[in-house]
Amino acid sequence: MLLSTAFVNEDGKVVVVVMNPTPNGGRYHLTVGSQSVEINTLPHSIQTVVF
Repeated sequence: MLLSTAFVNEDGKVVVVVMNPTPNGGRYHLTVGSQSVEINTLPHSIQTVVF
């Protein structure tokens, strides 16, 4: 189970914060519109993606 939140900065960049509270790593896909990227997550980690 991943937890996430996202927002748009004043400069127009999109920020996504993803937290993995589990003891397992894995992959997830971040999709915006027609574009998608696969991201690996570590156990008990927090990631910030800016685009």
